[in-house]
Amino acid sequence: MQKVNAASVPRAERILGRANCLATDAVGDCVRITAAKIANRFQVTKFVPTVTGTDQAVGIIIKKDDPTTCIVQFHGPMRGVYTGLTPGRRYWVGSDSRLTLSVGVPGIGGVFYLQMMGVATDDEEILVDPCLPMKRRG
Repeated sequence: MQKVNAASVPRAERILGRANCLATDAVGDCVRITAAKIANRFQVTKFVPTVTGTDQAVGIIIKKDDPTTCIVQFHGPMRGVYTGLTPGRRYWVGSDSRLTLSVGVPGIGGVFYLQMMGVATDDEEILVDPCLPMKRRG
């Protein structure tokens, strides 16, 4: 089996993974890795951009098998999770851990991590690409 890195994967290639998540994590939430894999499953929870000291989002939950196991999409075209997207526009991780077009600025003394998750290619499809660097604001 040949290993590939994200830079060598064609844009049309979907990269999915099984994960353990929290019961409060939902389909459409942007997630971050919380620990090493257990039984070949990623350990994830939603990424909240106002929480300091956490790593960036790596993917989006596209399916929940049960309350604490899910499928995460890490890269590629994602359809059937979001509707009403604006083709050609960039989408960011919002304060609710879901995709948003505009990111609010924190109040005085607040911190907000800006992270783009992808670009809409259709009103129901986004090209997920979270490998872009996260920027701190505030």
